[in-house]
Amino acid sequence: MKNNDILLFNLHRKYVNQESFHGGFSGIYLIAAFIEENGFEGQAYAGLLADGKKLIDYACANGIVKVVGLYCDFDNVTENIFLSNYIKEQYGLPVIVGGPQATALGADFFECSACDAIVRYEGELTVLDLMRYFVDGIGDLSAIKGISYYKDGVVHINTERPLIENLDSLPFLDSRFSLDDKFRQCEANIMTGRGCPFHCSFCHEGHHTRKVRFRSVENVLQEVDQFLETLGDREGFICFTDDTFTLVPERVKGICEGLAKRREKYNFEWFCEGHIHTLYLHPEMIDYLVAGGINTLQLGIESGVQSILDAYRKGCTLDEIRDVIVKCESKGINHVYGNIILGGPGYSAEAYEQHLEFAKELYLLSKGILNMNVVSCWPLPETDITCNPEKYNLKIVDYDFLTSSSDFPMIEVGGMGVWDICVQSNDMKKALDQHILDMYHKRLVPEDRIIKWMKHYLETGSDTYWLYVLRNANPALYGYYCMLNSNDIVSLADLLEDELWDYHPMRVESLYNNCYLKDSKFVVYGHVLSELERELVRYSLGRLSLYDIVDLFIQKNSWTKSDAMKMVREGIKSLADKRAVVFSKY
Repeated sequence: MKNNDILLFNLHRKYVNQESFHGGFSGIYLIAAFIEENGFEGQAYAGLLADGKKLIDYACANGIVKVVGLYCDFDNVTENIFLSNYIKEQYGLPVIVGGPQATALGADFFECSACDAIVRYEGELTVLDLMRYFVDGIGDLSAIKGISYYKDGVVHINTERPLIENLDSLPFLDSRFSLDDKFRQCEANIMTGRGCPFHCSFCHEGHHTRKVRFRSVENVLQEVDQFLETLGDREGFICFTDDTFTLVPERVKGICEGLAKRREKYNFEWFCEGHIHTLYLHPEMIDYLVAGGINTLQLGIESGVQSILDAYRKGCTLDEIRDVIVKCESKGINHVYGNIILGGPGYSAEAYEQHLEFAKELYLLSKGILNMNVVSCWPLPETDITCNPEKYNLKIVDYDFLTSSSDFPMIEVGGMGVWDICVQSNDMKKALDQHILDMYHKRLVPEDRIIKWMKHYLETGSDTYWLYVLRNANPALYGYYCMLNSNDIVSLADLLEDELWDYHPMRVESLYNNCYLKDSKFVVYGHVLSELERELVRYSLGRLSLYDIVDLFIQKNSWTKSDAMKMVREGIKSLADKRAVVFSKY
């Protein structure tokens, strides 16, 4: 750790046994880079509270920091209260707080945290002015635009700071600005624009910064180049973090053409968010994304009820969602991610069923590329839902996120309490997982897609949710596709009739783990097997060819060769249809 004028932290507790993934948010690193470009020294760190506190103690105790900045979202308000108080009491340093939750922080937060100032909205220029004030002694808090501060028992909210218009003027990020030596080793989060022209009733971003500002295509690709040049032979991943990546077709085309060209030299995948209505109006953008090598596209699906979509102000229809999902699948996008929101405007028991049926329909249309997360409606700061819940017939029972880390509802609606909605969320997740398994069993997921997932997982450890569900719920079927990823193993469909008999059938999983009795019948790999099928699967270990098994059955049963070949052929086909066996040439 070098001597710094400011250290910026995004710290969270390890809630509900989940690791902190907040290192992906690049705002604090961009501020560190910006203030360094303007004459100050700064670094940032995102991670777990305990780890960040050690870094704070080290820097403060050794006198190598002058100001501490804390990033605040809905999930870490109490962490920041503790840290701010701790830093003020132990070291007496100035503490500033920013982030998306900052505008909701009032007198109680100032009194509990003892922080010196809160940065409202965009942070770079505001933090720079605060550094001049706290480090150089220039100016006065009352004159700094874009902050609030606490004086004489009153919260003072200063004039809002104008937005940065030229985003190309912002610096690129690299490892110099992080206290984590793993920063940008293989992953990079890159912002290509700010603001959102949409005004979804549940979203903070669209509430405040409707004016969209874009970085130029050339500027974005220059930062991509800077990251890719550090990869060497490693595989990289780029997350484009802005909400409006797919807003302007020509811009999308330019970025994707640049990414496609770079994928000829570097091994990397990437993610972006897409807006349903713009993709519906301009489906050519999906072609651009695919040509550019996109791995995952996040879509704002949110609901399976049109009236609820309208209440959310999504600006799209259910048919548009269907159309975009179909096009994503047919054009070759690997993964699509979306949410279903429970407990929002218009929610009811009937709406739950409509949400579930719509999600199932989208799963069928997607043929395995779509993963739907089930969440509840959150009272995010300054959104229309949070400010006017009565307009939506909602009752917010926890404005302060004291009872939830994205794992429990905070809003009641339609006579349903938070526990009711929590149970429904769990029920929907289970129902959708079962729907995934049903699609596997009915062969509604293309086999080449499953094998592609499996190959990628075995090579990189990178999972898909559909593969995760299969692995945990049906190990035998998972074993079937895992076996097919071996170089010398094929399915029955891959074999010609005259070559079949020289191949060695192989069962896909241990019989110990996949055999039980049900109603006095043997169930193997989830199927009731006939006596012939059980004998065939018993000898399908790979040590015998089908010809060898035919000879064995002739000896055991005194069958003619033609009868034995017919019986074995029918039995092995039945096992192959059940995906209980695969075949090896050797």
